[in-house]
Amino acid sequence: MSGQRPKVAAIPSGIDVFIALDQAALDAIPTGLCVCTAEAALIRYNSRAIELWGRALPLGDPNQQHGSGFRRYQADGAPLPFAATPVASVLRSGQPILGAEVIIEQPDGSRVPVLMNVAPLQSKSGRVEGAVCSFQALTERKRIEEALRASEAELQSVINRTPFMLVRCSRDLHYRFVSQAYAQLVGVQREEILGKTIAEAIGDKGFNTLRPHIEKVLRGEATEFDCEIDFPEVGPRRLHIAYRPETDAAGKVDGWIASLLDITEQSRAVQAREQLASIVESSGDAIVSKTLDGIIVSWNSAAENLFGYAAEEIIGKSITILIPAELHDEEPKILERIRRGDSLDHYETIRQRKDGSRFPVSLSVSPVKDAHGAIVGASKIARDITARKRAEHERDRIEGELRELSEKLEQEVERRTLERDRIWNVSEDLLGVSNFEGYFLSMNPAWSRLLGWSEDEIKAMHVSELRHPDDTAHSEAGRKQLAQGVPTVRMENRLRHKDGSWRWLHWTMTEDNGLIYVAGRHVTAEKESAAALQHAQRQAAHLQKMEAIGQLTGGVAHDFNNLLMIVSGHAQSLKKRLSETRDVRAVQAIEMAATRGENLTRQLLAFSRTLPLNPTVISLADTVAAIRDVLAGTMHVNIEFSIDVPAPTWPVCVDKSELELALVNLAVNARDAMPDGGCIAITALIASLSAHDVPNGAAGDYVALSVADTGCGIPADLLPRVVEPFFTTKGPDKGTGLGLSQVYGLAHRSGGTVQIASEIGHGTKVTIYLPRSEAPIAAPSPEDSSGYMAADPRTILVVEDNTDVKNVAVSLLEQLGYKTIAVESASEALDVLASGQTVNLVFTDVALPGQLDGLALARKVTDRYGTIPIVLTTGYTRAFDSDPEFPVLRKPYQISALGRLIHQALYPHSTGATH
Repeated sequence: MSGQRPKVAAIPSGIDVFIALDQAALDAIPTGLCVCTAEAALIRYNSRAIELWGRALPLGDPNQQHGSGFRRYQADGAPLPFAATPVASVLRSGQPILGAEVIIEQPDGSRVPVLMNVAPLQSKSGRVEGAVCSFQALTERKRIEEALRASEAELQSVINRTPFMLVRCSRDLHYRFVSQAYAQLVGVQREEILGKTIAEAIGDKGFNTLRPHIEKVLRGEATEFDCEIDFPEVGPRRLHIAYRPETDAAGKVDGWIASLLDITEQSRAVQAREQLASIVESSGDAIVSKTLDGIIVSWNSAAENLFGYAAEEIIGKSITILIPAELHDEEPKILERIRRGDSLDHYETIRQRKDGSRFPVSLSVSPVKDAHGAIVGASKIARDITARKRAEHERDRIEGELRELSEKLEQEVERRTLERDRIWNVSEDLLGVSNFEGYFLSMNPAWSRLLGWSEDEIKAMHVSELRHPDDTAHSEAGRKQLAQGVPTVRMENRLRHKDGSWRWLHWTMTEDNGLIYVAGRHVTAEKESAAALQHAQRQAAHLQKMEAIGQLTGGVAHDFNNLLMIVSGHAQSLKKRLSETRDVRAVQAIEMAATRGENLTRQLLAFSRTLPLNPTVISLADTVAAIRDVLAGTMHVNIEFSIDVPAPTWPVCVDKSELELALVNLAVNARDAMPDGGCIAITALIASLSAHDVPNGAAGDYVALSVADTGCGIPADLLPRVVEPFFTTKGPDKGTGLGLSQVYGLAHRSGGTVQIASEIGHGTKVTIYLPRSEAPIAAPSPEDSSGYMAADPRTILVVEDNTDVKNVAVSLLEQLGYKTIAVESASEALDVLASGQTVNLVFTDVALPGQLDGLALARKVTDRYGTIPIVLTTGYTRAFDSDPEFPVLRKPYQISALGRLIHQALYPHSTGATH
């Protein structure tokens, strides 16, 4: 078999082929070629790829593909992230992509459009191990076929230089003879191998690889095989081995002769040629090879798509089949240039398809050489340039139009330049240029208008002299981002006005050629608006919280008022019946306790805004002066007390009794804050408040009534809670925690607000803001008499669901000389009226069980029996936040107040009481 060509074992295609591929073979390819792993890490590329990239890229780094240092763009100029590139798509899908147009940006900023073909590299199991990508500049015509031929010649030369090895072994597995080439492969001198066993020379693993074939040849059978052996010195090598048995004189096999051929490089070259052929086949351009006689010898799928001929139809035919008859003289001229070794680049001509249609093409033709450098044919790349020709025609038309518009354009440019300069000068935004050292080099006039400094003054200052100290850290961080290559940085900081005030600015910054270009928008007003909104939101949350607490406390006060009504009413009845001094004092003590309880509920209801107010227009100076003695009586002797409420102070509309209670509460709180003495001052000033200063948003004129002390003060963390019911900073048994709650409720229900300022060790100042009233001051009401007795026997219908309260009301009315009919619900009351019984007045509680409450009952009685007056009583309701429809008597009430209101309802035109 010495005359036979050695067989080469097939090596599976995959990424390992390119890892082992000779760099010279890669560099011989005229198109850019690179190979990457499934993780997108580059493992090989050729010199043409470096030319197109404009740089050499590091191998093995998957981040290199993703990094911002390697920029790509779509054909329309839009940025192209790596995840959207053809390479990434092939790695994901395992499907090749042909003819993709991509723009590569080189380090100097120039952009190179390329046409890219990408094919997946798969393992034996079909898993995608990586991808091979070929790409060529669209502005040049590649000499692909020349490079392929040169690569094949180089690979063939490698195979031809591979040394042939010969070995002779005995039956006992010892070497009898080895050639020098084999010794070089094993890595030792020939003399050191002779006489050794195979295992001793190449190791047990290598021997075990050869064992089955040795056993076969020792049986007298010739064998030929391929295998891979890992030699101790040179590493793994793939060998083609032929074993021939040797026999002795008796015909018995006593050894064998082995011929070995190192086909490692040959196998790699075969795989490389197959891979290169795959690249050619996957190219989006038509690639055709022909002999020097013009006979077609190869034809890729792109050529089939372009010309319409299948490979089996056209291979072996003359290239002139693709050339129109009138252009046949082109081909001899082209082949003549190829024979001289010249190439033809970007040659534009006309070719025809199988269906006879003609189209413009761009040809790049290169000579193909054999292993000895002789020109044996030509490789042609053909591209359909129909679209480009149309574009060129359109471009020529547009260029003509542009030439006509040239003068207009120059004028427009001049006008726009003037506009730009005008914008620079009149822009309200701060436009400027600075260096990275922190000095401004140029700026528009807006800087001086906004900051008050002249341009020369600003240029002479370092930015740190203008910038607010609290903004240094993030401002420096923004400048570092620009230095690190971030294209645009946005931030906010404050710059100092010449008068010392600060201006908020929102900056947009970018870097170019070592300079920072800035545009600053003045946002001080927006910042102040945002702060105001945040303040309003906090205020609204606080009001919601106080509203919720108010609802709870109002409900408690309502139930407590019913209890107080029972105690107070019975005490009033008992007082008239008792004669013993001791018993009278006991009843008076009960009345005093009920009065104190009534004050507590008034404070609760005032805070919860459910206490029906009786606002009148009053003079603050007169009102405060009238209770001066009461206030002074609450003070200790070591407290200096003063009042400064000028007589001209604006009048206000407020419930006088509730205001007096509020002043007493504030005075008591101030006294308790100064156990060692101090000063308490009540003052009044006029003020104007903005909409966000008061809960109802009513901006206008207010009177600020303040109570200030020099006591211990309130900790800042407790100030938000001091108006909550039952919250107190006093010790046990020293306060109910309702005083400031009542003040808060009164101020807010009167259309004003409360502000509390306090400093530990320096005292507290509580200011009640009350709206100015334009109405005249109300005349003082005469003192009520002790009771209003019935002028004549009248019948009053009492409606009350609480039995004890109902009994008290009936008892008090009967003491006043009235007849009563008592029921517990609105429906019962309507039944009494419908029965025809005489009823002169309906006295009903507001909170009643059933579908109708007291107010609804009053409205029905008015609708049906318009002449019957109504008097309502309640300890808690929201129905009377505004002026009530009917007279209202607040629980708990005195018999005198009951008699007066009943008398006024029965005798609306009467001016006095009947005793």
